[in-house]
Amino acid sequence: EAFREETRLFPQDPEAWAHLAVICLLQGKTKEAEQAMESLVRAVPRRESYDLAAATFRQMGQPQRA
Repeated sequence: EAFREETRLFPQDPEAWAHLAVICLLQGKTKEAEQAMESLVRAVPRRESYDLAAATFRQMGQPQRA
């Protein structure tokens, strides 16, 4: 819940969204991780956001989602 609160307080912080996605992936909540990354690119629509989303999935062993 702390990471959800972080995204609520700092929606323009790409790292907050990436942290939330990692926690979701570690808990087996793949759909929620995807939603977090979708929220990231909506909140911060820059190339760096897409790169961070792809890197997060690759680093967490989910390259097909990158």
